[in-house]
Amino acid sequence: MPHTQQFEAVFEAYVKANFLVYDNDKKPLELNRIKTVQANRHSHQLNYIFEFKGQSVTEIKNTMLFKISEKQRNYHTISLQGKKRKYLSSFSNPSFLIQQQRTVNFV
Repeated sequence: MPHTQQFEAVFEAYVKANFLVYDNDKKPLELNRIKTVQANRHSHQLNYIFEFKGQSVTEIKNTMLFKISEKQRNYHTISLQGKKRKYLSSFSNPSFLIQQQRTVNFV
């Protein structure tokens, strides 16, 4: 397996274990794909779009990088019905609830 494919497989497994999206019935949605997008602010920053299978989202839990540092903060911008909402997950508060139960795009 080439090096890039190895990284992508390990990264996908890490995302599946640490970035959980739940539907109305509190069941986790299946990760469909991960897309890398151009960073807008910092050269050391990476941005990803995580696409999940499902129609409704009520909660997101993001524990990515929390084992490296309890000071880690994860910033989320979610498009919901044409409006962007911002959320933050942290070591002490890794989950947040989505106000409206609609299809969302992760930016």
